[in-house]
Amino acid sequence: LTLLEQIFRTSPPSLTPVQEDNVMFCLEHPDYSIQMKTISLLTVIAGPDNVKKIVDALLVYLKKSSNASKAKMADSRTLLASPGQLVKSKMVPNVGGENAQDYIKEIHNVIEKYSEDIDWKTSATLRLIQNSKGKVRTSLVENLKFILSPPTPDRDPATELELNRVRHKINKLLNNLIESGVRNPVILELLVWATAEFNPDYRSACDTILDYTRQFGTDPDFLVHVVNSLLNVRILRGLLTSTAHEFL
Repeated sequence: LTLLEQIFRTSPPSLTPVQEDNVMFCLEHPDYSIQMKTISLLTVIAGPDNVKKIVDALLVYLKKSSNASKAKMADSRTLLASPGQLVKSKMVPNVGGENAQDYIKEIHNVIEKYSEDIDWKTSATLRLIQNSKGKVRTSLVENLKFILSPPTPDRDPATELELNRVRHKINKLLNNLIESGVRNPVILELLVWATAEFNPDYRSACDTILDYTRQFGTDPDFLVHVVNSLLNVRILRGLLTSTAHEFL
């Protein structure tokens, strides 16, 4: 795998679908180092024609690995089996470690480089965000916001129509995640941001954002996003409700 990656970085390959599948199958290999090498190789062989297939496979792998790691970590904690008796834990690969975060940046670069489909690009980036953390996550969130709200007011009608459709889809997806019980801080951040950014009615936007504080509590980090979103409503719509003023 290492040799193939070195060769393909200088001489991009033209693999058949079967050959691509054979590489992706290495993600199922029990050796963690093989899995990481496979991710690196897949980012090298990705191109305009296969980017969706490869990235979707990598996103499924990241999700499965994250879930498996959490489950193993929970099971492997040192527990009191009986008074005075300890159960020793097993070592679990650091799927969520810094190496994984480096690969997440590579996967995102592939998405940005080869995909022109804004619908798929935003959905894939959102899925990638949920498997990221730290500075990598922050960078991906800002990139997603930029895609959904680019600073170009003179877009053609067809582009604006497509962008509005994608915004509506992302907003619906965020709400569905919340309704399913997801309380990921970055999902909550994107939810309040999207409400402020895309709801044209300042009253509705303010009421919805303030309602989120009643639903999701008063965590300081979350309240920072709420305040920023309300200020964004003021900038974009020119007005705030009296309740929003009182909250601020």
